[in-house]
Amino acid sequence: MEGRDGQDPALGERIHPDGPEIWAQVVHARDHEWAETVDDVLRRRTTLTVRGLGTDEVRAGVQDLLVRKD
Repeated sequence: MEGRDGQDPALGERIHPDGPEIWAQVVHARDHEWAETVDDVLRRRTTLTVRGLGTDEVRAGVQDLLVRKD
């Protein structure tokens, strides 16, 4: 089910429970800031790597969103 803005409500969920970043930030980085790699998102667009939250699970989720174009 989509939210009122047509976006997946899951994009409002936190990427990692210990960090403030949400999945919509990954989509924004991909669509508006030309982020193309997981490291670009985790190191340059968020502070997940700096805070040690760039886990394998987080990296896989970010990669999935970067290649998805919906």
